[in-house]
Amino acid sequence: MWWLVASCHSEQALRPKIQQISESRSTWNCIAYQPIADMLGNGRYPQKLVMILFKLLPEGVCAQMHDESSPLHGGLVIQTEMWHLLSRESIGWCPIDALPPHLRDIRFSADLGL
Repeated sequence: MWWLVASCHSEQALRPKIQQISESRSTWNCIAYQPIADMLGNGRYPQKLVMILFKLLPEGVCAQMHDESSPLHGGLVIQTEMWHLLSRESIGWCPIDALPPHLRDIRFSADLGL
């Protein structure tokens, strides 16, 4: 899905969408993190998108993991709550006809308020 988002939107188009989600919450006190890339943004998600998240999200919401005692050491991590929120919203940023059936169902359910 993130590759579809990256292929359908420019950095300039994604910035305000991500910024709006970031500003929708006054606190991000989630202590669970998901690894999304290495320190340079390389990984299973588009590097440009990962680096946009790293630049735009508040410090601590998306961060480089320098703690050598952590199993996430050496990676770029994002708070699980934020990652799920961004992932859910990003389905709406994709053209419906480009979504696979399971994501299309999620999109239709969200559009119907379910």
